[in-house]
Amino acid sequence: MATHFRKDWPKWVKVLTVILFVCVLICGGGFFYLTGWPQYIELNVPHPGRGDWSYTEKIVQVWADSGNKFYVWRRQTRVSVGCCGEFDGWASIIDYFDQWFTKNGWERAENQGDAPCKVYMPESNFLEIGSEGYVVYKPPNSPVHQWVPTVCLAVWPTGSGSGYHVVLLTANPSPWTVLLEGVD
Repeated sequence: MATHFRKDWPKWVKVLTVILFVCVLICGGGFFYLTGWPQYIELNVPHPGRGDWSYTEKIVQVWADSGNKFYVWRRQTRVSVGCCGEFDGWASIIDYFDQWFTKNGWERAENQGDAPCKVYMPESNFLEIGSEGYVVYKPPNSPVHQWVPTVCLAVWPTGSGSGYHVVLLTANPSPWTVLLEGVD
């Protein structure tokens, strides 16, 4: 009987039903995209030395007070310097990354402050922003705040003096966070 009933529907009701169904699908998909789809910035930066990246991790950081969500991607390694290494110190390692980031559409952004690096990168507790510490990259012409994709790069000497620790971290706010913070 229900099948017979649908056949009797006027054409405009059938069209309206299809339009409504499509709208619900689009809105549901959009909501899922804004609130739940992980959007890490995973950079394919070649290892700066002869080895490989030691490990890579992904973290979803949700702030209890605001509900703001960030997708944090982190990679770490060690780089040799001196006679056996390809680098001679902090500046040459940073130059290697500067070239890669510039070629791939990022620019140095220390003048914009260090948020969110200060929040998500523990190394910022013992390193200063700038020379012999960590540097920040953002997309060109980014607004000066933490609600834009950010790359944090920390480079500091190992205890033995034969190399440097390198941490590469990206922090990407969720689209929902960007939308909510843009309303404020």
